[in-house]
Amino acid sequence: MGVPYFPNRRSMANPAIVFLGITTGTMLLTTGLSPVVGDVPAETLRIAYSVLPRAAISLVAGAVLALSGMLYQQLLRNPLAEPATLGVTAGSHLALVGASLFLPVLLDGGRLWVAGIGGIAATGTVALVVGRRQLEPVTLIVAGMLISLFCSGLTSALTIFNHEYLSDIYVWQSGNLRQMGWHNTAILLTVLSGCWFFAWLLRRPLAAAALGDEILSVIGVNVFLLRTTVLFLATLLGVAAVSTVGVIAFLGFLAPALARLCGARTVPALLLWAPLQGAALLFLADAAVQRLPLGGEVPTGTALAIIGAPFLTLLLWRRSGFAGRPTQLTIPSGRRAGWPLTAGSIAFAAITLLAVTLIGRSTDGSYGLGGAIDPGVIWQMRTPRTMAVLAAGSVLAIGGVILQRATGNDMASPEILGISSAAALGVLCMLLFFPELPWNVAQYGAAIGACLASAVIMGMCLYGVEPLRLLLSGMALTIICSGLMAFFLAGGDPRASVIISWLSGSTYNATVAGAAAGLATSFVLMVLALGLSRIIGVLPLGDAVANGIGMPVARSRMLVFLLAAMATACGTMLIGPLTFIGLVAPHLARRLGSSGPRQEFLVAAALGATTLMLADWIGRNIIHPWQLPAGIVAAIISGPFVLLLLRRAG
Repeated sequence: MGVPYFPNRRSMANPAIVFLGITTGTMLLTTGLSPVVGDVPAETLRIAYSVLPRAAISLVAGAVLALSGMLYQQLLRNPLAEPATLGVTAGSHLALVGASLFLPVLLDGGRLWVAGIGGIAATGTVALVVGRRQLEPVTLIVAGMLISLFCSGLTSALTIFNHEYLSDIYVWQSGNLRQMGWHNTAILLTVLSGCWFFAWLLRRPLAAAALGDEILSVIGVNVFLLRTTVLFLATLLGVAAVSTVGVIAFLGFLAPALARLCGARTVPALLLWAPLQGAALLFLADAAVQRLPLGGEVPTGTALAIIGAPFLTLLLWRRSGFAGRPTQLTIPSGRRAGWPLTAGSIAFAAITLLAVTLIGRSTDGSYGLGGAIDPGVIWQMRTPRTMAVLAAGSVLAIGGVILQRATGNDMASPEILGISSAAALGVLCMLLFFPELPWNVAQYGAAIGACLASAVIMGMCLYGVEPLRLLLSGMALTIICSGLMAFFLAGGDPRASVIISWLSGSTYNATVAGAAAGLATSFVLMVLALGLSRIIGVLPLGDAVANGIGMPVARSRMLVFLLAAMATACGTMLIGPLTFIGLVAPHLARRLGSSGPRQEFLVAAALGATTLMLADWIGRNIIHPWQLPAGIVAAIISGPFVLLLLRRAG
């Protein structure tokens, strides 16, 4: 009879992997260290206060993140749960940036409690949004992603005017483990020891939590107290790691998943092996990063995100079951309004176009109508931006309608499925690998990235992939893109300000020629979408129905996903990846009573264009003479609406 830590021969892989990871990391770490011969105080101090503390904190931080993810997963019965997916990381980041800018005195007592407030607030918001559906992986992952995107929008709004001042924040955000002493290690070790002790005391109720709330109540467990305590422990672990070492994505569910894969099935076994796997993984990744032959050091968080995202996706694809069956998220629609809705939406968009073009601040800061302002100001400063957001809003709405109907998932959108992130990633790769390319040429990388991401999603749909897998893949791509963006911005590239502006959705550099090209593209895409509306209307009914009416399913999906990729690429090139328009506009159209794909395309495009035009106008006028990017304003405005929709889903 074996002990719970070694229940079968397969679980011997856990100690073997941990030993291999730590041994390999130690070999990599010690390679290149100069031997201390005689009295060499500089090298001795470097090893004592930089090399060894960095190695120690990589071990402790890895264990902290792994334990946090394991507690979230065990309590929520969701293999996707970890600090990054539940919004803890983004909430902590927002709190730290806000404190750094407005109340730096709060950081005198340390980052932990400031990050804790942000992380706990984000987790509470996710729990409030999800409500009774908290055990369904699709709902949980969407809520966490939306909270993360919303917090990212607020963070970008805070940092857009303080890029130089917050350069250290970008380095920290990308997961850099550099240390100048043992203080952070001591803090993390204290938090880890205390939380692990309490988690061990709760190991029996945690094991019973997998059976459901009813069983817990029958055996006398206070369900509310158990959930509150475990959520507090997991969140405390997550914010402690974020406040000391920055954003280390994927480790929170990669380490527990690897421990389970190697045979750790019981809660006591997971409490032992998940932290050890996390410690070994982060230690090995950090040691390997330090030995990369690059001119500058790649942040460990970025490297782990790039390596871990595809591995995690493949790992979780092999799982056959998830607690809480993944279901489609269905947002209730309003009564069918007919074609008067279409005419009204287009008319409202036209009125908004005239209003935001003619009404606004003049060069001296006063408000005025078109007659009181130099026509050159309207033509050169307002018209290009308004035309750009008009085109971007309409094409993103078109892409959202296509994706939601083609995947049969009401929460699908270019942002959620990672197509917008892939477009942004394509631009960053063009800049990284071809640094001499001008910015207007590098932007075409958005089309390449969007097409590749759409091809992947199309392949998943062809094989009948459920919504959970699609959302997971989009989340993985989004985190990879975020890590690369943080690394790029922290590297001191002179184009960083331009990239930050574009990523935030600024239209400051819009030109008449570029905006006209965007409008022409949006018109062509709308014509194509209307032409394919019959196909798009049949796809949600299933392959059997499509085959029954003689429609080639594979070719039809390829066409509609290619159209969605083109729409997303166009919108991302014009206004960046940070908007919710592709998710919000189709839902608004359905809530107002759109019936059928044709009407939904027209109404959603009009509403998307209207929303972005208003967002751009607000950004131009609310804090004049400074300006907020339209993408950030749209994300901040749309975020609460999307969360409300998710709350009412089903």
